Amino acid sequence: MRFALFSLTVAASAFGALSPAAVAASFGVQATGAWSRPVPAGLPTGAVYVTLANLGHEPDRLIGAETPVAARMTLHRTTMVNGMMSMAPVPGGLEIAPGGVVKIEPGGYHFMLEGLKGALKPGARFSAILTFAHAGRVRIEVQVRPGPTGGGGMQMR
Repeated sequence: MRFALFSLTVAASAFGALSPAAVAASFGVQATGAWSRPVPAGLPTGAVYVTLANLGHEPDRLIGAETPVAARMTLHRTTMVNGMMSMAPVPGGLEIAPGGVVKIEPGGYHFMLEGLKGALKPGARFSAILTFAHAGRVRIEVQVRPGPTGGGGMQMR
């Protein structure tokens, strides 16, 4: 009985010492390389990009996002239809297959920052929370830096 209680205490202590990203990874989701392009003060929108990997054995679904730097952070997808680029919200979230990797990057899926509360200056960092159906809330650190141009990406000015 004592050994079982000791083992449970050690496990709980180890779990509590993990970072939010490590806890999320233990449930199957890893978020890496989060970044955003600079946005001058006065512009209402920006975008966030990140790579998501489902390390678990079951599908998971990205169902929400939030950040203190904007009124809303919503998942959108850019598509090309008949030579015209369009962007629309992704209703119902985004499923990530077991062992799958989804790159949220310019020219494809991206998080729209709507109602920016200020400039996003080069070199700055800000936090955001991604919410998954199974992994729960995953905190990410977003670095503001210039991104790639061309290749289907949208340059925000």
